[in-house]
Amino acid sequence: MAEWLPHAARVLGAKPPPRLPASLVHDVVGSELVHYSIRMPGASNARAKATFGLTPAWPSSHRGFEHELGDSPAQAVPGRHS
Repeated sequence: MAEWLPHAARVLGAKPPPRLPASLVHDVVGSELVHYSIRMPGASNARAKATFGLTPAWPSSHRGFEHELGDSPAQAVPGRHS
């Protein structure tokens, strides 16, 4: 989430999500959500690609967001807030 969510916000012209200390979030939502949100490693689709010969429509989630949300890579720059 630390990579794709801020990028999606930029593409949409929204402010980046706030960064909060894990200890504060833990007190509010509990340890399970903290684990799944920030400590659990990201998933990989490498096995599905190899097994089934799948090719993603976009080379990265960043490019997918830019295409599907109507923004081009040149416009999706850090710090852009519409």
